[in-house]
Amino acid sequence: MLSKSGPLRYFGQKARGLFGHARSIDAACLEKQVLCPAERAEVDEACHVPGQLDRIISTPAETNVEAEIRKISARSVDHAETASFRFRNARLYRGSVFAGGYRHYLKDSGSSAGGKPAEFEDAALISSLVGIKYFGHWLTDDMATHDLAADGQPKICLPLGVWDDVPTYRRLLDRDYQTANNAYFANLTLFRDFSQNSLKRSRYEAMRSMLRSRVEPDGSSDIVYLARGGTGVARLIEDESGLIQALQQHGARVLSLEQDSLTTILGALHRARLFIAVEGSHAMHCLYALPESAAILILQPPRRFNMIMKGFADCLGWPFGFHVGEDRGDAFHVNADEVLRLSDELHKRL
Repeated sequence: MLSKSGPLRYFGQKARGLFGHARSIDAACLEKQVLCPAERAEVDEACHVPGQLDRIISTPAETNVEAEIRKISARSVDHAETASFRFRNARLYRGSVFAGGYRHYLKDSGSSAGGKPAEFEDAALISSLVGIKYFGHWLTDDMATHDLAADGQPKICLPLGVWDDVPTYRRLLDRDYQTANNAYFANLTLFRDFSQNSLKRSRYEAMRSMLRSRVEPDGSSDIVYLARGGTGVARLIEDESGLIQALQQHGARVLSLEQDSLTTILGALHRARLFIAVEGSHAMHCLYALPESAAILILQPPRRFNMIMKGFADCLGWPFGFHVGEDRGDAFHVNADEVLRLSDELHKRL
């Protein structure tokens, strides 16, 4: 019998947290299964022009400059285990799952979830805290977690933002899930699945094979630059037209998030060996579309320095480079000559 105690569990968990009695996921679950043990992987240093680190001003709120700089020269990385956790009588309510004295926080929800709760006998939650917030993490983390659910087990995703490319990716990758924000579960599986380990790589490779088999190659440019323009949180390049002209003279194909369709972008990446983009979720379009041997070059705004794409590149064995722009307040300047030098160096590493 499913418990209807969403509000009681919500306020009860708040009280347990206040008095230090909230349980961990390991202590609260009925059963834990390690799907991939902790690993250590060897990685290559990131490619960059000397002196660029002096341009870094700040990072996104989720990280800090010191942590991101450490990733640049690291030669090994430790990956946490990937694991599943089974619960009974779980409740999804106000952006969190409550079960067995454990609160699995996903997002803030200031008001009560309205309407009659959905009910599931057995399901798996594939949403993550970052996947609900950022399209890039939904595409990589949450869509990979989708494949950890048991065959026939309904997959549950919390409501997402208005991201135009979600339906296309769901079709190309056969992602079948239901959306819910207020539900009861007789049995619920949660996952710890943030590491870019060997199990994550095997799922990326399966999705890459699926998507590339369903996308028609469009052109044969060796280099593709994907312009962000004014989409999303502003990361404006000062005189981007000058950078584009230099890249085109170097043989690059230039595409735009504002003007080109997702299928056009994926088709152009099908045979590209170097992908260039400004830091941001849109850069994740390369993950499933590039060929097996490829490299990534990310243009970094000095006020949003972030090495997250290096983790994905390392996971797939791709050379990775970055260029830190010069701060211009509301924009940043990209030195085209430095970008071309990095392009040539990354080609040598392939």
